[in-house]
Amino acid sequence: MQPSFDHLDMAAYNLHDMMIRDMSLMRRMEKADPSLGEVRIDVLAYSRKLFYFRHLVSHGTWNPFHFMTPKITSPGFLEALVLTRDFECTDPRDHIYSLWNLVQDKQGLDFSPNYTERYEDVYVEFARAWIAQHRTLDILGAVEVTPQSRFFYHHAPSWCPNWNIPATTSCLVRKDSIPARLMRALEDQNGELYSADGGMNGDSFDSPLFCFDGNVLHCTGLIIDQIKMIFDDAPKVPVGPIFPSYYPDWKWKFHYWTHEIKDHFRKNGLATYEDPLRAAWAMLHGDNCAAWPPRAESGYELDILRRDHANERYVCLPQRSRHILRYVASYERNFAWDVVRTVLRGRRPFILEDGHMGLAPGDISMRENDEKKPWALAIVAGCSVPLLLRERDDGTYQLIGTCFVQGWMDGEWIETMMGAGSPREFWDAVKDEARLKIS
Repeated sequence: MQPSFDHLDMAAYNLHDMMIRDMSLMRRMEKADPSLGEVRIDVLAYSRKLFYFRHLVSHGTWNPFHFMTPKITSPGFLEALVLTRDFECTDPRDHIYSLWNLVQDKQGLDFSPNYTERYEDVYVEFARAWIAQHRTLDILGAVEVTPQSRFFYHHAPSWCPNWNIPATTSCLVRKDSIPARLMRALEDQNGELYSADGGMNGDSFDSPLFCFDGNVLHCTGLIIDQIKMIFDDAPKVPVGPIFPSYYPDWKWKFHYWTHEIKDHFRKNGLATYEDPLRAAWAMLHGDNCAAWPPRAESGYELDILRRDHANERYVCLPQRSRHILRYVASYERNFAWDVVRTVLRGRRPFILEDGHMGLAPGDISMRENDEKKPWALAIVAGCSVPLLLRERDDGTYQLIGTCFVQGWMDGEWIETMMGAGSPREFWDAVKDEARLKIS
C-alpha cells in the first residue's frame, strides 16, 4: 500500500501547487464539473496534514530520498492540535485522545485519557497539564471566542481552548497549514512563530510567572494598549479587466487593506512607522518590517528582481520571514500569496491608541465596545503572542483571542516602549506588580 499513499500525497501536492500558480484553475474546475461544488485550496489540507504526521513520526525514513531528519520531539501536542483542529470526530474528547500515540512530547505530561469526564473538563485539565509540563502559556494562543463556543465557556474558563470548534482565524502560536512543498523536502514545523514576550518561560525565573487559583489564571503580564479602530472588511472583488472573475478574495483584501492603512496613516499624520505601507505589507504576510525591505535595499541581484519580482515594491528575505520559504535564489511569489491567504484567514486590520497596526479576529467590532470594556491588548510573560482581553465586572479578564501587532512580535516594545535593556531585565523588574487574572 505504500506506493498508493505516496502517490496520493504527490497528487495533493501537485494540485495544491497548480492552484497556487494558476488563480483561475479552481473556477475552471467548478465550471467543468458542477458536482464538485466550491473548490478550495484548504480542502487539500486534510491529506497533506496526514502525510506530514507520517513524515515526522517515521523521521522521513519511509522515503529513500528524504532530505532531513525531523527532531524526535515533533510533532508536539500543541502543534498536532492546531493542525488537526478542523478535523471531525464523533466524541469531542477524541480531539485530544486520538493524538495520544502520535505526539512525541507526552513525557512529564500529568494527563491521561478518561472517557468518564465531560469534554469541557477534559479540555481544561489538558490545558493545565500542558502549561505545567512546558512552563509556558502558549496554549492560550489557541483560544477563539466565537458564538459557536458560547455554551463551552459556560462550563470552562476563557483561557482554555475549545478544540471541538473548527478554527475561524489564522493561528499565531503554531503553524496551522502545510507549506506547498514536496513532503520529502519539508522541514520540521514545530515551535513558536513569534516571541512577543521576548522569549520568556518559567525556567528563566526563580519564582513562577503564573499560577492557578481554581479556574482563575494569575499571570505576569501588562495591558499595553487598546484598539482604537478596526478597518471594515474588504468589499467584494470589483470584477473587471484588473481583477478578473477568478481573482482570489485574499489577494484583493491585501491590496485593499494596504491602501486603506496607508491612507489612514497619511490622513491622521501618524508617525509610528517610518514607512506605513512597508509595515502593512509585511504584516499581511505575517512578518515584521525587516523581512520585507524595499527592492533597492534587498540585496538581490538586478536580474532576479527583474525576473521574479518585477512588480513588487517590497521583496521578501526568506531568512527573516516566519512563513515564506527560500526558492532558488530568492522566493516564489505565488507561494507568498498563499501565505497571505493563510495569515488573513478570519482577520481584519486595526489601529491601536498609540498608532500601532495589527490583525485582530474579524468578528469583533468597535460597535460592541463601550468606555468601560475596551478591546485590550496584553503581553503575558510565557506567551509568544499578544492576547486580546476584555475586562469583566469582577476585575478579571476574559480572553477573546490573539492579535498580530506590527512592532511587538519580537518583543521590540520592551525596549522601544518600556526602555528596558533586555526582556529578562524587564520581566524581572515588574513580575511582582504586573499581574493579570484571566477567568
